[in-house]
Amino acid sequence: MKIQIINTLVVILLSGNILSAQDLASYYGEGDGIGVLTPFLGKTREVANIAGVKKCLEFDKEEGRFSFLNLQLPGTLDLAKGIFTATIYAQKPEAPIANHKIAFILRQDGEGSTQLALVKPIAQYDEWVTYTFDFSSLEPNAAYNEVSLFFGFNDSDLKATGTKYYLKSVNGPKVETNNVVVVAETSKDGTKINLVVKSSGDIKSVSKKTSFVAIVNGARKVGVKDVEVSDRNIALELDEPVGMGEIIYLAFTKGEVLDSNGKSLLPFREMSVVNTVEPKLDNYFDFALGQGVVSTSKVYVGTYSKNVQDPIVSGAKVGMFTRQSGRFAGMEFDLNGRIEIKQNKKFSLNILVSNSGKALPENRVSLVLRKDGDVKTQLVKIATITAYDQWQEVTFDFSRMQIPEDDYNSLTLFFASPDIDNVAEGVKYYLKGLQGPPIIK
Repeated sequence: MKIQIINTLVVILLSGNILSAQDLASYYGEGDGIGVLTPFLGKTREVANIAGVKKCLEFDKEEGRFSFLNLQLPGTLDLAKGIFTATIYAQKPEAPIANHKIAFILRQDGEGSTQLALVKPIAQYDEWVTYTFDFSSLEPNAAYNEVSLFFGFNDSDLKATGTKYYLKSVNGPKVETNNVVVVAETSKDGTKINLVVKSSGDIKSVSKKTSFVAIVNGARKVGVKDVEVSDRNIALELDEPVGMGEIIYLAFTKGEVLDSNGKSLLPFREMSVVNTVEPKLDNYFDFALGQGVVSTSKVYVGTYSKNVQDPIVSGAKVGMFTRQSGRFAGMEFDLNGRIEIKQNKKFSLNILVSNSGKALPENRVSLVLRKDGDVKTQLVKIATITAYDQWQEVTFDFSRMQIPEDDYNSLTLFFASPDIDNVAEGVKYYLKGLQGPPIIK
């Protein structure tokens, strides 16, 4: 196994040291933070360009009374200054939600009987708001090492289901720890496992006999042939790639990783690895040329123009759909085969929506899959447009839906539909980069 150290960067959390020199430590967000994040009754993904924020986390609330993000911290909270902040963008729900609230809860190892909780109403929709939670007047009941952020708190009538919340950052008191802190995740292509550093300190040395082994699906062992350290990441290049959806654990069984203060990475036998391997997507359609492996068959309530000027990138060409008056407007594509939907369920589209100066009640794009035009077994996913006059990559993920058919053969994109009051008439939709699962001829 080859080991390479680049720029002698961070790996180890110093024993007994406090993580941040600032008044508030970053648990999530700035500098990636020190918390290990797990969603409950909600789907998460990193997104870009939400109301001016370059990168944030989307939380799509699923059905349930209590949906939340849990942040496992690498040590115990110092509550001498019990101030916490969370910067959140709450999307306006389709229907009003009575007592729409968020809650901030402190726990030790998930224990609810000793938790501390503060609840606040949603202050504003469709803009970033920093909420402050002051626990300084509350008496601690435990050595808290988790913070949980609840969205649509106590949603007894399930009215908040499907509401999207965006998280920019979570900050709080300094955290004290005696352990090395890293979390593990795969690379998008499955060829590496990245140990993401959640601590401070510079690497001084990595022994040549250092041994990491990945355990895949409880049985298959995959070795590591190369270790590369740069920035705040230890990249472990695997002997063979891991696949999407596989269950992976990592063992660090021997060897030594030392930092500049003489502290070491402690051995571990079963560190859970977050599997971020992405499905391979095929390029379906070149909107600039108006052609691709799929072909347009219908244009609804609008006009489509190919080879138009990209409104952002000088000299680049894209496609443009101009909406006309009517409830449902869009483009239908014949797939010239069937989608391998049961193995690979994600689609993506790059889209830019021009600012018409009017508020669009249905500012969204929908992707619909059908077999032979049958609406009874169709699949529908909706992506919300979060900003005007800038490119966004929207994702349509059918992985949590029941798939009634094996051979969907048409795909339709609907824009701002249904537009009951014809507000979207004249809006221009610039398009590029439609991708999806492989098509079987």
